[in-house]
Amino acid sequence: MSFISCWLVGVSSRRLHYNILRKNISGARKYCIANGRKNVQETFYLYRRKRIFYRNAPLTLSCCRFLSTSSNEHRLPTKLENLCQELYQCPDKSSKLWKLVEWGNRLTETLIAEERTERHKIKGCLAAVYIKVIVRGEKVFLTGFADSKIAKGLVYFLVCGLQGTGVDLVRKLAAETIMEKSGLGSILSSSRMVGIRSMLRYIQQQCNNTSHDAEQSSFSALGYLSSDWHKEKIAVLLSGGVDSSVALSILLEQGYHVEPFYLRIWLEDELSHLGKCPWEEDLSYASAVCEQFGLKLEQLTLQKEYWEQVVEYTISEARAGRTPNPDVMCNSRIKFGVFLDSIGKQYEKIASGHYARIRKDPETGLFQLMVSADSWKDQTYFLAHLVQKQLSKVVFPIGHLTKEQVRAKARELNLATKARKDSQGICFLGQIKFDEFLRHHLGSRTGKLVESETGKVVGEHCGYWFYTPGQRKGLHLSNGPWYVVKKDIESNTVFVSRHYDSPEKQRNCFMVENVHWHIPLTLCSSELLPVQVKLRHGRFFHQGFIKALDNGNRAKVWLQSRDNGIAPGQFAVFYRDETYCIGAGIISEELTVSMLPMKVSSSESALRNVYKQC
Repeated sequence: MSFISCWLVGVSSRRLHYNILRKNISGARKYCIANGRKNVQETFYLYRRKRIFYRNAPLTLSCCRFLSTSSNEHRLPTKLENLCQELYQCPDKSSKLWKLVEWGNRLTETLIAEERTERHKIKGCLAAVYIKVIVRGEKVFLTGFADSKIAKGLVYFLVCGLQGTGVDLVRKLAAETIMEKSGLGSILSSSRMVGIRSMLRYIQQQCNNTSHDAEQSSFSALGYLSSDWHKEKIAVLLSGGVDSSVALSILLEQGYHVEPFYLRIWLEDELSHLGKCPWEEDLSYASAVCEQFGLKLEQLTLQKEYWEQVVEYTISEARAGRTPNPDVMCNSRIKFGVFLDSIGKQYEKIASGHYARIRKDPETGLFQLMVSADSWKDQTYFLAHLVQKQLSKVVFPIGHLTKEQVRAKARELNLATKARKDSQGICFLGQIKFDEFLRHHLGSRTGKLVESETGKVVGEHCGYWFYTPGQRKGLHLSNGPWYVVKKDIESNTVFVSRHYDSPEKQRNCFMVENVHWHIPLTLCSSELLPVQVKLRHGRFFHQGFIKALDNGNRAKVWLQSRDNGIAPGQFAVFYRDETYCIGAGIISEELTVSMLPMKVSSSESALRNVYKQC
């Protein structure tokens, strides 16, 4: 600044130089950062007497060294540093603003409406901004919400950048350092600058004021936990996949005291010669996620129990010519069976990464199993055979999310499992083919493939246990496609047809046994209960009716549409409004096409009257 300029504002050049070097370095640096000026040797702002002095000349070396030291007085957490670099690399103001909008769209709104209270509202923001801070194990976990796009992007910036950061590091963060490294000072208005400073100040105050958030969570998937939720211990079953990893992170964000477990069910000695199971890889991923959150992963070996409860069932059903479902039995007998009865009873709840929801009916007090928000990934079919004792102890933290949202949250938290593919096949077999497993235990026995319409022998097979009604693969017949229609166990004959969709091959009626009900049902012998039915995992529902027999232990089911893949041994699961799972049973026998024994009213009032009995 020239002498004339100094004279015009009534300050001597010597006095100005003194203030630059001694008194107003902090204020000058703040103004420099707020206006996006990165090279303090070329541009320098100074507050004094409510005027701004501008100096083009390079600063002295000592002044530059002082400024450089001050601007880097606190290091940033790794996640926040990466976000700062991502934003800083945007070439202009417009692209930086679009980046904030993009981040805002990624924000997973785990802070539900009931938690957007004055306690969590950020004072000093023009938009409505809410941030919930939970400190656990000297680490900070955040959830947030904002009602404007830019503000939502800023919330994402802080929530994602500080997630899982140590309390001491969060307390020492300087807003100016964040502004400088991200370039936010060059794009935000003064009001938004005040807003992001207010957000950081609020987070730091919460870190200073509390070590645990003692407010009851109203998280939709866990809403039925007791008022002492912060004291409850939850056992989390980790599989090494992204779903259970995100389930763990959600519980931590909500402030629960969690202890992760990995269940070893892979039969190493029994099946190692058949192929490789990725259990060691699963365990390494699960351990990496636990290490990220500072948790110890407990390993529990249940190979003996799994063999007795699931594998022997699978072999026995296949030998009997039925269609087993080991995944259903794994959930009901092992994860929420043996584990619950032994280790799980020490915990208030057991959590897993299943796509399902649990709701406690306030009128009946019963726990209801509900389909998840993602109809493609919904896993209620595999959980439908749980009983009330089990349903009352389980929680499914990701039941309100879609698979895409789960993946997005894993990326936000930079979880080790964020890019891992979903597992396929039967849980205890891993990469081993089911046919190889059956061949190992049941061997091979040559039999005839017979065309069902003509009785003509069209080929041979190596054992009826390798086939199930509706199966197309593995027949190795020409002039197809051929489908399995039925099996004769005594003669080891498999009947096939090329006209599988013909009306005479389809069925709409079957019996189920070993039925587990999730709501109290009182079915009169003269009435039918309208339901939706799933015969296999997937989105498709059959519309139908069910009639309870033998005090509800058995039932007869009629479908309004026909299905040519009904097989004894497979599970039939019953739903109401395609939302509530009301029961499940094992198909004991398939019947021919059958008409309903009575006329059933389809009016809404009639259906409501029937369900009033539930």
